[in-house]
Amino acid sequence: HAVHDGSEYFYVTFDDEVRIVRPVSSDLSGIDFAIDETPLGRGTSLFDAVIQGIDLSRKTTRYRQVLIVISDGADTHSKEKLATLMKAAHESEVQIYAIGYFNPEEDQLFRTNGAEIKMTSRMVHNPRVVLTELSEQSGGKAFFPRTDAAMTAAVQAIVNDLRSQYTIEFYRQPTDNDTYQELRVLIPGHRGPIRTRSGFGGRQ
Repeated sequence: HAVHDGSEYFYVTFDDEVRIVRPVSSDLSGIDFAIDETPLGRGTSLFDAVIQGIDLSRKTTRYRQVLIVISDGADTHSKEKLATLMKAAHESEVQIYAIGYFNPEEDQLFRTNGAEIKMTSRMVHNPRVVLTELSEQSGGKAFFPRTDAAMTAAVQAIVNDLRSQYTIEFYRQPTDNDTYQELRVLIPGHRGPIRTRSGFGGRQ
């Protein structure tokens, strides 16, 4: 409800499978209804869901595209691999914001371990690491609230972030190929951090 008039939306849920509950539409009330009617599921198909979200973003008519990902656990059911997800994120122009809202036991596990974790006798990718990398590489940000109040604050932080950004466009040089190109933005005299996409391209 904090976005500009004329924006487009879609809504995807994911547990043991991914469902496009609301395809691309300008009907915000339909999104509200779909969220309210979302049932609890079992399992997490995080990678497949984000890839689906990136694909749906390409079907919008708006130039600026933002994907908000909210997950409560590690990926356990995706058909696609993490490498495929990262490649899709590199090739897209969507800016990804992520919220990882885990139960206290898993939150502690994810905070104190590295990129891979053993859960229920299998190795899984640490969702904190995955969501952080996805967000940072796309110019977004990841949040890991521990309470409902912190969750609300994370949503508000995303709203504030989206309302205070600049869009910079540039033309690729004729010598650029379709491989992934790293990107850095420098502002003379600026001492604070500058958050941008880490690169662009990469489509084969």
